Amino acid sequence: MKIAVSAEGPSPDDRVDVRFGRCPYFQIVDLDTMEFKAIENPSIALGGGAGIQAAQMIVNEGVGAVLTGNCGPNAYQVFSAAGVQVISGAAGTVRQAVERFKSGGLSNASGPSVDSHFGMNASNPGVSSGPGMGMGPGMGPSMGPGMGMGPGMGRGMGMGRGMGMGMGRGMGMGRGMGMGRGMGMGRGMNPGMGPAPSTGSTGGYTNDVTYKRTPLVAKIDASKCTACGICANVCPFGAIRMEDIAVVDNNLCTGCGVCVNKCPLDAITMGKAE
Repeated sequence: MKIAVSAEGPSPDDRVDVRFGRCPYFQIVDLDTMEFKAIENPSIALGGGAGIQAAQMIVNEGVGAVLTGNCGPNAYQVFSAAGVQVISGAAGTVRQAVERFKSGGLSNASGPSVDSHFGMNASNPGVSSGPGMGMGPGMGPSMGPGMGMGPGMGRGMGMGRGMGMGMGRGMGMGRGMGMGRGMGMGRGMNPGMGPAPSTGSTGGYTNDVTYKRTPLVAKIDASKCTACGICANVCPFGAIRMEDIAVVDNNLCTGCGVCVNKCPLDAITMGKAE
């Protein structure tokens, strides 16, 4: 039997990552030979659908179980449909978690352990966000100090080093209201993560990610769907058309899960094609 473990790094002695969909690595372990194979997680930088994409990739590895710190509802649904066990709450190193699983010290999760998009906000050791939200000097020196906002708002998700709003020597507002080092992404969300994908032309959703076809397709709940058209607009493959409700073309659907994340009514799930 093979299992997958969400990991902070490629070594069996790296720690289990608390996030599933946005962990840097997965380690595939053959329990019979105890061979470890590390694979990078290409879904880590996705704006949405990371859990679904990562889960489908792991299903394609032919594993029977997944060990992770937390598993959200979308990934859990993919694993349930594919018959893969989910064990959340795993901790320590990857090797330690595998040994605990083999000895019966870990049990199956009865459902998702966190809400959707948990991985976008969860922090891990080594995550760096860079300087940002600085409110430095601005509006020009006059009338003495006043309304200054100090050196900034901490080390946030700043968008670079621009956005200075200083007004030269007018307005007499002292040292306040300048945007300083503001609003940039700093050093990114994780070592080796690279830049976030750019926005493509399909429905405003990122379209520069390669989505692999999976055994799952989008399923529409007719009792919830209002034919709002959002799913059709964001589908990267044109697999959804609008009638009285949304209709999925199973020949075009790759199971990428973009529509699941964008549906405001939770009317779309993933399941096996009929």
